[in-house]
Amino acid sequence: MSQPMPEQPKQPSSSETHTFTVPLLRHVGQYLSTILHGWVSLVSGIAGIVLLVLVIFWEDKYAFLRDNKATFVWMAFICLMVAGFSAWRKERQKWEQLGGLATLSATPKEIVSVFKGRTTAQGEKLAKNYVGKWMRVSGPIQDVEVETDPFLPLSVARVNLRTGLGEAGIFLRFSRKWVDSLSVLRNGDTISVFGQIKYVARNHISLKKYELLEIGALETDKKGEG
Repeated sequence: MSQPMPEQPKQPSSSETHTFTVPLLRHVGQYLSTILHGWVSLVSGIAGIVLLVLVIFWEDKYAFLRDNKATFVWMAFICLMVAGFSAWRKERQKWEQLGGLATLSATPKEIVSVFKGRTTAQGEKLAKNYVGKWMRVSGPIQDVEVETDPFLPLSVARVNLRTGLGEAGIFLRFSRKWVDSLSVLRNGDTISVFGQIKYVARNHISLKKYELLEIGALETDKKGEG
């Protein structure tokens, strides 16, 4: 009697690999950008203060400081301006994400209504007017799906949010730090998010760059990944 062939382990598909590789590269880019901006602000501020201290307290002891006093003062001024602008820019970006930008007054149902009575191609053309706009939505969770990278210790939580009976769904994708909190939620538990429209389909809307504002009764200001 022939022995049954052992089951071969399932190999990850190219689409699964792409699902995690692209976000990983984006996160690495964001990490390097954050380090760069923080480093520029820190070093510029320290350099500006050091130059001013040298000019004010050590000018009489060193001839090159006396002879180049104006140059050192200008260098200190420029360094402090760079540090100040970097800090302002970071706060400005937070302000824009958390409400500095105009929020859509249209509901998700009104947004996807551009597809009503039209072909998908016609609806997508009209829906482009909403892409990039900001909106705040709240509603019960319909489903939470956790995906794990087959190669790296990374996981994400995909959330399908319903904003009302018969209305469009909201698709969200959260990073690993939110997996544990979101995976224990049940169908019907409510969350609230503020984010930017990534694309609009016939029966759902996908958001990016969103802030998770509320989980049930728990208020937060933590950022998701979109």
